[in-house]
Amino acid sequence: MLEALFFIVSGRSFRTARLRNFIQQNHQQLSLFACISSSHFQRDIKVGVRKHLSETIDIKFNGEAQTSFISIAQAIPMQIIAPDRSSLIDDDAETRRRFIDWGVFHVEHNYSVLWRKLRHVVKQRNALLKQRSEILQIESWNQLLLSLSLQIQQMRAVYVKELESSFHFLLPDSAQHFEIILDQGWPADLSLDECLRNSLTQDKRLGYSQFGAHRADLKLLYNGQTAKSHLSRGQRKLFNIYLVMAHINCLYTIYGKRTVCLIDDLASELDSLNRKFIYQCLNSLQSQVFITGITVDPVLQAQNYKFKLFHVEQGCFRDQPSEILEHMEELTE
Repeated sequence: MLEALFFIVSGRSFRTARLRNFIQQNHQQLSLFACISSSHFQRDIKVGVRKHLSETIDIKFNGEAQTSFISIAQAIPMQIIAPDRSSLIDDDAETRRRFIDWGVFHVEHNYSVLWRKLRHVVKQRNALLKQRSEILQIESWNQLLLSLSLQIQQMRAVYVKELESSFHFLLPDSAQHFEIILDQGWPADLSLDECLRNSLTQDKRLGYSQFGAHRADLKLLYNGQTAKSHLSRGQRKLFNIYLVMAHINCLYTIYGKRTVCLIDDLASELDSLNRKFIYQCLNSLQSQVFITGITVDPVLQAQNYKFKLFHVEQGCFRDQPSEILEHMEELTE
């Protein structure tokens, strides 16, 4: 269920990169449909997606064919907390860039356009670098790379500052220990124009552009040192989850946008105190939350939240909450 929800918003699975592993066995395609209601919309949003093993995809948003998931993703901010998700601390710079860009994408309407343009410029410049083209040919792309990078950097810098404030608001006792710093993609003491000109010879030798917003990263520090080298595995998981929570908090408190949150097997990730805190945060942020697990989390039950319970039986969802809860109580007695 979580995978279907994630796919209909992003067009990809959070578990596998192989399409064959996502489409049901002995089938040639998948079909998904959703109807989204929100006070932010004048009317319900209807979304339909059909993905074929041949890699072709059909997307409809309120009855209109789409070439990408951008309109759907903008309408439905979605985050996921799951054991097998990539760790921002342990993974590469690209994962952390995507993390930043998710937030900027939801608050800056033209961000996706600027980012696509930048990727195109970098691709063209890199192709010329690999061909050892004349300097004048390469420099003609420098101004575009410069202009787009500066615009993107400015948007990212504003959002990361808000994200760090949001993180410290959620965890005020940790504010003195954790830092979230944006590495813009070129040295802070030099202009990007200087970097592009001075590195041209080495860029040609390497065959790629070393500087620009496409090389940005997020530095995650603990007591002034890299979080990766100073936090245990469990602490890194906790830090990662609270960074996701900071995203959700930032979007709601500053921009008034509610995020759909998908949670898988939270009990295996966090202790009861941290789980209770997360449930309370999501409830106060008015997030719609989908939680999967072998049993209902006792911490969630103790909070007396209103929730619907579904049981999966032979691949089908069965809505019989009272019967299941009574059975669970018998097992725990």
